[in-house]
Amino acid sequence: MIRRTLCLLLALMLLLPAAFSEEAEPARRLDFNLQFSLNGNAFPVGYRLRARGYAELINRMTLHGSLTWRKDTESFDLNAALCYTDKPDIGIHFRLYGIPGRLFFTSPLLGNETILLNMYAFLEFSIKAKSILGINLPWLALLYPFCTQQSFLALWDSLNSAFGSFSKSAVVSQGQIRTLSGIWRDLLQNNNNLNQWITALSAVVSSPALIEEEFSSLPDYLLYSVDIGGERSYDN
Repeated sequence: MIRRTLCLLLALMLLLPAAFSEEAEPARRLDFNLQFSLNGNAFPVGYRLRARGYAELINRMTLHGSLTWRKDTESFDLNAALCYTDKPDIGIHFRLYGIPGRLFFTSPLLGNETILLNMYAFLEFSIKAKSILGINLPWLALLYPFCTQQSFLALWDSLNSAFGSFSKSAVVSQGQIRTLSGIWRDLLQNNNNLNQWITALSAVVSSPALIEEEFSSLPDYLLYSVDIGGERSYDN
């Protein structure tokens, strides 16, 4: 069951870049005003007392601002303020902008100085933060789409290497699947970005060895599935 779930996860990650490749307007803007409704009693018993206090504070706040993004440059600009709902003049103003691999953060709280966040190294940094300081930063890295996209880019490219290019659909032979399995085996052993993603996931789950074992066995499971079912139809 776990292995099938990982196969599905891999398939979704491989298909995501294609889903966002359609033509879109060069620039778009979204104005937002968000309020929060956090239930402190829904947290585990050990955290519930503290969570109630956090929930009471968060539920008094609102996040408002504007988000602009451009598809041609893959850049975005977020200007926002986190304020008390009943005291809108008291708030934390900040700006987050850049491209997926390079983020810039500035705020009056920083004296309007700008901090550069190198997202190419964020996944590796999150693993060290967990192993050395015990901070669950890998959760944040895994939720950031760019980290996952970069980590699984080689797997996406491996489809073209194994299957070739075609416009809409084609029949994939067992030989091509075996080629893909060999590429995956090599990537799972030697690709640093992919292995950092797996390590980050292993660092925040209760059974890290199981995660690493399931990923390492994916090439064999792919061959097993093909031997059982024969050829597969692949739609682009």
